Amino acid sequence: MRAMKSTRTMAVTAAGVLMALASSCVGTPAPGEQRAREDLEHVRRAYRPGDAKPDLPALAAASSLDDYLRFAVFKNPRVEAAYYAWAASVEGITVARSRPDPRLTFEADITRMLEALMPGLMMDFPGPGKLAAAGAAAAEESQASYFGFEQAILRTAVAVKTAYYRLHFLEENLRVQRETLTLLQNLEQLAQQQNAAGRVTLQDVLRAQIERDQVSTQIENLEDSRLPLLAELKAALGLRPTDPDPPVPTTFESSPEAESADALLQTALLRNHAALGADGETTPTGVEGKFTCPMHPQVLQDAAGACPSCGMPLEQVPGAPATATPVDPAATPKFQCPMKCEGEKTYAQPGKCPVCEMVLEAGQPVVAVNGPLAIPKSAVLDSGMRKLVYVEKSKGLFEPRQVTLGPSAGAFYPVRSGLTEGERVVTRGNFLIDSQFQINGDPSLLYPGGLHASMGHQHGGTTTPTAPGKAAPVKPAADAKPDEHAGHKR
Repeated sequence: MRAMKSTRTMAVTAAGVLMALASSCVGTPAPGEQRAREDLEHVRRAYRPGDAKPDLPALAAASSLDDYLRFAVFKNPRVEAAYYAWAASVEGITVARSRPDPRLTFEADITRMLEALMPGLMMDFPGPGKLAAAGAAAAEESQASYFGFEQAILRTAVAVKTAYYRLHFLEENLRVQRETLTLLQNLEQLAQQQNAAGRVTLQDVLRAQIERDQVSTQIENLEDSRLPLLAELKAALGLRPTDPDPPVPTTFESSPEAESADALLQTALLRNHAALGADGETTPTGVEGKFTCPMHPQVLQDAAGACPSCGMPLEQVPGAPATATPVDPAATPKFQCPMKCEGEKTYAQPGKCPVCEMVLEAGQPVVAVNGPLAIPKSAVLDSGMRKLVYVEKSKGLFEPRQVTLGPSAGAFYPVRSGLTEGERVVTRGNFLIDSQFQINGDPSLLYPGGLHASMGHQHGGTTTPTAPGKAAPVKPAADAKPDEHAGHKR
């Protein structure tokens, strides 16, 4: 009877252990976990099918740039390490959001003899919401690891393209120098023949020989510089030092036409996940609510679907959709003759002045790019402590304005605060205007409160009182447009 009770107790205990072990593996999927696994599987099929490297393209002198890029992406160890780090972070989501495994314990009381033997089972139960938070954090970490993998691919592509174009430029330079050397050798022979006939002096022969030797030395230097460039290309392709050198490409492929500054700004704001505002929120991009491809951010659609380039499912950009902003006619640049042959007459299209035939120049207002404001880099004066622009209040009157800017994108800065859409900023001659503000003792880049305020006194004369942080508009010595301030009178 006692043996039957013991057997029954052991069976119940074993069943409890198995149930605890099974329940420890069950958990609630974290937000984004399923999408992370789908993205990983999609990339795995192309990058590591069957967890093995795909067949690498055979590189030859006539290989295309695309072959070099594919070889580098599949071969480079940095890209491979970033891929497996991302894959490990995706697998870690399940571990993070699952309950801890149970622990078997064993306790025995022994004096002169074995008095008690107590096996046990211990299990930790996290507080409410703790596992869900851990899973969400792991999912975000896996997303960051994906961007590390993407960054490794882009850096590898940049390294390959840099070495590729530099090698092409070197080979073209060598070709031109060799043709020049052949012409100089022919010129030297002609000079020697002319000297023998008494038509030219020996100095002309020596001059031809000196030029020939200079070109010959230049060719030797260029040939010596080929080895470092080949080493750069070899490293970018992921080849070992003992591997044979890759072939020097004989064909040249130019990069596709660069995107416009507006498109670059949009892509930078969309892909720069470190661009946070003062409140900790991401900088608005103007494409919130639309769908984009993780591998091809230039793809933007209003509805869900597959990427036309790689077939990956499109992801929705988080945030509320941006509302359409009506176009302000004042924000449209107008073109005007720099000599003002026709007074203040402006044109809607670029061209030439019908009077003096000079190229018409355009003012550059603050522009909105799919939501966020942006200004040209040339409009910003940066002291290291603050950033300042000069805003046109009326014709010939300008006001310094401190602004808060986001990360640069191409030739523009996104504006977070300090300006409103439609205001016109100075893009040329702002240093000259700032100097005039300093001379007048008004607030400027280096003296936010004015030169007199920074000195604590002023020597004669009066100054128009201004509100703190703002300056009364000052009129330059000559009227000028916001984009033309090179002709101030002294």
